[in-house]
Amino acid sequence: MLILSAGMQRSASTWLYNVLRILIQESKSYDASFQFGWIDDFVEISSCESKLIKVHNYSQALVDKADYIFYSFRDLRDVLASLKRKFNNNPTAEAARNLVDSYNHWQGVAVYSICYEHMLNNQLIEIANIAKCLNISDVEPTIVLNQLTELSFESKGTRNDVYHKENLFHKGHITNGKIGDWHNELAADFVEQLTKEHEDWFRVNGYVV
Repeated sequence: MLILSAGMQRSASTWLYNVLRILIQESKSYDASFQFGWIDDFVEISSCESKLIKVHNYSQALVDKADYIFYSFRDLRDVLASLKRKFNNNPTAEAARNLVDSYNHWQGVAVYSICYEHMLNNQLIEIANIAKCLNISDVEPTIVLNQLTELSFESKGTRNDVYHKENLFHKGHITNGKIGDWHNELAADFVEQLTKEHEDWFRVNGYVV
């Protein structure tokens, strides 16, 4: 079984990945052969092996092998602002287009998608919905949420210089997390251009422009 935990960068994609990982590890219906990790941690990926893989960039080859695909997304403006804070990435129109293009691909194949803004205030509901999609009924959402609150780059386990190998948290993973904080990060003229070009995307997803 191959499960993909996909998502926009900085959209709670690591939260989604860990919800899936904990549900699998806690459920009696899944065995210890399951492997977990970031896409680059695997040399080869076979559909006959049991894996949960976190990924950002769309890959049709992976999609063709996957049994379940989950996806997370967030207001483009907050994604770009968070990328600027975390990785010093310059917000550009091209970066926004790539995010929307990837979104369109993943949304077309995902069995379930979470919206960052909804997730913040409805974590137990989202966990329950994800469990239902996986047909996992023997793990209480509160158990998953309690474990999630303890995760960080400093958690016990193996890590490299960039991220924790099990939970995939980076150093200083959460830079802000607030909704709408792009006001303090992005230039007004850039935001105007962004919202004009992607007006349909913002409105379809319920974001005020």
